[in-house]
Amino acid sequence: MKVLIVDDSSMVRMKIRSHLKDFDFGLEDAENGRVAVDKVLADPEIKVVLLDWNMPEMDGHEALLEMRRHRDNDDLKIVMQTTENEMMQVLKALNAGADEYLMKPFDEQMLVDKLMLAMGGELPVK
Repeated sequence: MKVLIVDDSSMVRMKIRSHLKDFDFGLEDAENGRVAVDKVLADPEIKVVLLDWNMPEMDGHEALLEMRRHRDNDDLKIVMQTTENEMMQVLKALNAGADEYLMKPFDEQMLVDKLMLAMGGELPVK
């Protein structure tokens, strides 16, 4: 199973990678929504997307809509991870098909908790 980490900040992507090092995930990166959509459509092994909202080229909301348009009927889980914390933004993401919403900044336990909620149970440990 692969997790796609989508954020325009390489530091955030590295931080998330370090938070997930003890779990049995293949980790992929994307620096914007357009790259993320291309990867999700090309690789059915990507089962979880950690998706930032504010990015260049294609933002997370647009990417979420595009991913759901093409992979809505499979087991793809999408967790928005963003500084957007207004209730309207949260509802917009959930209504567009996000499985969970994670506010930045977050720590390792917050990330793991949201992944467990999105995936409906325990995470695969190495």
